[in-house]
Amino acid sequence: MSNVPGVIPSAAAGVPLIPTKRTRLEYSTVAKTGYIDPAQPDIELLEKVLKTKTRFDLHKNSRQKQLKIAKKQPILTEKLTVITFNVRGIKECQHEFNELMHARHLTVAAVQETLLNKKSYRYKLPGYTVIESKSYQNLGGNELLIALKNNSDF
Repeated sequence: MSNVPGVIPSAAAGVPLIPTKRTRLEYSTVAKTGYIDPAQPDIELLEKVLKTKTRFDLHKNSRQKQLKIAKKQPILTEKLTVITFNVRGIKECQHEFNELMHARHLTVAAVQETLLNKKSYRYKLPGYTVIESKSYQNLGGNELLIALKNNSDF
């Protein structure tokens, strides 16, 4: 069998390959695929003899990108709920608006056309920080009120 051209004696006889020498089969495998297969028996034998682990280095474009996380983000247990209202005067529906805010557990609420002017009182909503944009006009105008929930994660 060893006199037959093209047959590798070690592969035909089932003899394990010597780790220091490469056969024609190994060179052709490397030439075709571009890498040495780590599952080959000669690599495993070499690892056992040298008592090491091999790491096959890949081209930098073939490597998987590892994301670096500088700081762990806290897990948010509260959902962000945002709602917007277009009311024609907040004074008339103040009680209903307060009940709705507390019943739905809203985080942010934006209210348009509140009809609040510079002379009107400051709108208070328990448990919320209120930001107002009042008009200089006595009647009408497009006033805005934003309510942000206190002690929210956002």
